[in-house]
Amino acid sequence: MHRARPLAAALALLLAASLPFPATSSKVLAILASDSIKSSHSQFFDGLASAGLDVTFKLASDPVKLRDWDTWLYDHMVIFAPRAKAFGEGVGVRDVLDFIDAGHDLLLAAGPDQSSRVSELAAECGVDLDAPGTMVHDHISFADCKLESPKGASTLVVASHAVDSGAILGRMAEGGRLKAPVVFRGVAATVPRESELVTVALTASGTAYSHGPGFQMPDPPQLIAGREVALASLMQAKNNARVAVLGSMDMFSNEFFEMAFKVWGSGEGHKQPGNREFCQRVAEWTFQRSGVLRASAPRHWEAGSKDQPATYRVDADIHFEIDIAEFKDGQWGPFESDQIQVEYVMMDPYIRKTLSHDGNGTFYADFKAPDVYGVFKFVIDYMGTGYSYLAISEQAPLRPFRHDEYERFILSAYPYYASCFSMMIGFFLLGFLYLYHK
Repeated sequence: MHRARPLAAALALLLAASLPFPATSSKVLAILASDSIKSSHSQFFDGLASAGLDVTFKLASDPVKLRDWDTWLYDHMVIFAPRAKAFGEGVGVRDVLDFIDAGHDLLLAAGPDQSSRVSELAAECGVDLDAPGTMVHDHISFADCKLESPKGASTLVVASHAVDSGAILGRMAEGGRLKAPVVFRGVAATVPRESELVTVALTASGTAYSHGPGFQMPDPPQLIAGREVALASLMQAKNNARVAVLGSMDMFSNEFFEMAFKVWGSGEGHKQPGNREFCQRVAEWTFQRSGVLRASAPRHWEAGSKDQPATYRVDADIHFEIDIAEFKDGQWGPFESDQIQVEYVMMDPYIRKTLSHDGNGTFYADFKAPDVYGVFKFVIDYMGTGYSYLAISEQAPLRPFRHDEYERFILSAYPYYASCFSMMIGFFLLGFLYLYHK
């Protein structure tokens, strides 16, 4: 039976790897400010198509129907309309939030003159955009290129500080820095440090700041500057719906994908920025094409047993296993991590163990059950950066010893045994002496 378990786990992973990503999650609705965006951002949309996504284009002024009764017509949404007052005729902020609450995904691109609706939608997703009219400036780390920027070259910000997560950016970032920097022109955002759901994927350099012409500095000064300037923010809701909020539409354009530039401060030249790969990675993560985990076949048994019992005895030696697969590069494969923990819980965790893994997607742990009986359960609650959440619960109660399971002789009771026998021997000797001796 034990030999069959690894074979079953391997077959389950093989079957998972052979299954394509569900076709029902491939419909994308793109809300555009104008028809010209289809051509000016064509390379980005071609990248979505190459990832197996079916994109439907609508203007922000067109009638848009997100669902038919209780059936959602789209799985993901792209909003490239920073100044829009509505996201399609009859579609407001509340409708988009309902779309997210239903487990669907959103990629939102803002800009220096974003509307109040765009700012409100971003704020509802945990990202605060700076005031309309402001832009990110950097007089040291900016792109020196042939592209003319109406508000000055300092608005062509070069950014290379990124989230250190392979689930989001793959191999394009190493140690929290992009191998090829991204050129950004747009509005800054801030994310509260205590936020548990939002991850800042791209930040400006330490010399960047957000400001706008004609804006007076408040007293005391309050300036979004340095690494606090969030250029791309990613939110994953507790239902695993994903939202990406980026402060620039230009960074998705063909022009920014292909521009050659030199970083003014360092003089470092680049034939192309990292915009193409960065935007593709962010879109694939947002639309559930990377960083997706799937757990299956949780199982457990007692050491020396062959079957999974309905209950365990207190102080039993328990073995726990589970298979976890990751959707990566278009297919399911084994997940590897040293940070997944299992808890043995009755109201509070009595045992917490880090799961080991065999490299083939099977995670396991061995432990001794506590000396407390009750309704326990195995709990895995994993929230790794860039990965979909895993919330698994498997009931496994503990019972006390049965009357025939206690030890016949208890070591700590030996003095009492000795006193009993010594009294019997003493009584025998006393009786013998009394009866046969004067």
